[in-house]
Amino acid sequence: MTDHHQPDLWGAIAEEFAPVPLIEHLCPTCHGAGSITSARMAEMMERPGQVACGASETSRKAGTTPRKGTQRYHVLMALAKHRDGLTAYRVSALIGKSPNQTATRLGELHDDTFVEYLRHPVSRSIVEEPTTEGNTGMVHVLTAAGDLALLAAQRA
Repeated sequence: MTDHHQPDLWGAIAEEFAPVPLIEHLCPTCHGAGSITSARMAEMMERPGQVACGASETSRKAGTTPRKGTQRYHVLMALAKHRDGLTAYRVSALIGKSPNQTATRLGELHDDTFVEYLRHPVSRSIVEEPTTEGNTGMVHVLTAAGDLALLAAQRA
């Protein structure tokens, strides 16, 4: 950034959804469909991976940005340091957590759109890499929203 003002990170994400008209959306938590505004959709995108639809605003905001020291933060840091992407198996080895815990955190980060699968540039298929002998894993990469969330966590 050229100026010294801290950007409104979540406001920028919400603005991206502002042009979306009132349409049918699928609730990512309970999978119920309903007509919601673009502002409500942006709010839902900010919530942590596992929040009840009726959760209070305080509960919703508590997990919006991964905090330093959490598993979610460590997963984002590992992916930030390895821009070509990593399998869940490799992330788990780097952050010192079990593959099951790491896969759960990656799922939450995918739900929050902070992480996505690396796709082949031509076929658009998900890229897989070897993990253990005879097995492969899908490669995860950080998104622009993930970069913003990591930046916000580092500044908090």
